[in-house]
Formats: sequence, structure tokens, C-alpha cells
Amino acid sequence: GDAAALAGGNALDDGAVDAVLGGRASLLAAGIVGVEGEFVAGDPVELVSKSGAVIARGLSGFDAVEIPDMLGQSSSALRESLGSGYDREVIHRDDLVLVRPKGLRVD
Repeated sequence: GDAAALAGGNALDDGAVDAVLGGRASLLAAGIVGVEGEFVAGDPVELVSKSGAVIARGLSGFDAVEIPDMLGQSSSALRESLGSGYDREVIHRDDLVLVRPKGLRVD
């Protein structure tokens, strides 16, 4: 099934989980607390809460090796530290598919 096609995942903080589950937000580097797997930009990845629940899948905007330097940083901080190409979302809302029903709390 598709699970085999997933190349890795990003672990999110609670605020990012809420934003993604609310269906209104792209995934920003500021909300990512960890990255797993070896993937390149455009690969499908899982978004996982701190408790390990998969909440969404999406197409990564960055290579896995780029993300650790970006963790927890705001877009403006990323622009200053890494350059203008890094101040965008890690996964755009249009490339995100929720795995869990909207409104479900994942604690």
C-alpha cells in the first residue's frame, strides 16, 4: 500500500498539530521538532504528533538533510541564517492530506 512509499516523517509540536488538523495551515519549520528517514523534496512524508500518532501526510518541500538546521526557526530567522529560499513552508497546505478526522484532539 502507500505506507511503503513514504520516505520518512516529521515530528510536530502541539501547536503545529492543531494548525494542521484545523486544515488552515501549511507546515512551517517552527512547528517541527524532529525529522526521520531519508527523503528529498517532493517525496511523501508523514506528520506525526509527539505521542507518535500520524495526523497527516504531505509532500516535503525540502530534503531531509536540510530540515534539522531549520527546526523550530521562524521564517524570518531562516531567511537570515540560511537564505531566502528557506523562508517558505516545509509542506504547503495544498500538499497536505489529513489522516485523522478534523477536530480530533491528539494528546
